Amino acid sequence: MGDERPNILFCISDDQSWPHAGAYGSPEVKTPNFDTIAKNGALFHHCFAPSPSCAPTRASILTGRNIWQNQEAGVHGSLFPAKFPVFTHLLEAGGYEVAYTGKGWGPGRWNAGGKNVARKRNPIGKRLTGKPGHYAKAFKKFMSQHNRDQPFFFWFGSTDPHRPYSNEAVDKGLQDREFKMPGFLPDGLPIRKDLAGYSYEIERFDRELGEFIQILKDAGEYENTLIIVTSDNGMPFPRAKMHCYELGTHVPFAVQWPKQMPGNRTINDLISLVDLAPTFLDVAQLRRPSGLTGSSMLKILMSDQEGQVDASRVYVLTGKERHDPARQYNECYPIRTIRTHQYLYLRNFKPDRWPSGDPPSCLDLSWSDHLTRQYFDTLPENEGLKPYYDRAVNKRPLEEVYDIRKDPYCLHNLAGLPEYKEVCESLWAKLQEKLKEQKDPRVMGKGDCFETVPCFIPNKGSFSPPRVRDRFDHSQDKPWTYTTPQNRRDD
Repeated sequence: MGDERPNILFCISDDQSWPHAGAYGSPEVKTPNFDTIAKNGALFHHCFAPSPSCAPTRASILTGRNIWQNQEAGVHGSLFPAKFPVFTHLLEAGGYEVAYTGKGWGPGRWNAGGKNVARKRNPIGKRLTGKPGHYAKAFKKFMSQHNRDQPFFFWFGSTDPHRPYSNEAVDKGLQDREFKMPGFLPDGLPIRKDLAGYSYEIERFDRELGEFIQILKDAGEYENTLIIVTSDNGMPFPRAKMHCYELGTHVPFAVQWPKQMPGNRTINDLISLVDLAPTFLDVAQLRRPSGLTGSSMLKILMSDQEGQVDASRVYVLTGKERHDPARQYNECYPIRTIRTHQYLYLRNFKPDRWPSGDPPSCLDLSWSDHLTRQYFDTLPENEGLKPYYDRAVNKRPLEEVYDIRKDPYCLHNLAGLPEYKEVCESLWAKLQEKLKEQKDPRVMGKGDCFETVPCFIPNKGSFSPPRVRDRFDHSQDKPWTYTTPQNRRDD
């Protein structure tokens, strides 16, 4: 008899904010396949990416550790130290066949850093080539060659809805759809055209999700496959992606496991994508390595309850160091946050720096000359629209706190108001406590180690070159070897 442990299909979009899926009631997009998974399994309303930037989030997914615990891998476009075990290699060493198509971990260089740092292989596993709109072909090929007596883990990493956007969405008239315009974006035609492209690519991702599901059914593996669908960070617009506000880290999350987990449930627990690694290892009945920060969600998945299932899951942490080169010497804009059901608290460790690029700009969002960026460049000339620009690019205070229930777009900072003094103090105390527990260099007096890590993303501006000096000491590192046998749990 073959190995009867479940297969795992992990589907991750690129730059999709909550609530942009039909199951959440979003009028902007039609996502029938995501909605079906949510109905068959569970729809999570409070899932957060550990960072509003793709490479740090993906490293955290793989390691089960927050970005400030992953050294260089916590910074966009840098290294991925080999000493950190990743769940994909643990699954492989524990008997799973592992492969991926599309976007895995990146951008960055997993094979850079020299002895003790460079990895001998990609952090995810065997890569099968694919391109947007055609990723399912790679999965179909994988399934045709897969040994049915062995469980598999497959990572479907779409590049949708990442920029740039084609004119196809506008040609189809999607800009005329009913958009619930986020409060931090002005309602102009250029924004609507960009949102049309964003919505179109979410729908393309969903169509491909349906193709993956059909391939599972055709192969007779659907009933024995855990399927999780989410995104790596929020939408690529000002005050969303690359910022730790609500639409920068709040992401969709749906999961189904036919015949194993109860369906048609909505879950209100606050979860983080760092919880995926321990969850996958539990599903695979493998021992977890020491040092994981994430907590397994398996009990939530298997529970027949909905709403708040685990009473302890009442906050999550997120953070940022740097995205694209956008400042002199490639400096970071470090942020740490704590999000509860009601409040979002942000700690901006360098309030003297420009949050979106130096000088005031949206360069940290994207170097591409997209419609939203062109439009934002004109806003300072319009007195009525200038506040949108100022809110996106101007310097920010050391502390920010928002009542998410009343202010989901984070427009009204409550920090500094006497009636919120205790709220701010309490949230900062809890955040600081957890960061110290996790030995975050930013609260341990060693935050400069992030400022000078190697960066493999070209500096396309006229900024002074980065000061590259890797301050992380790797002299005693012992690279984890993916061939180390992984034992099954005894329980």
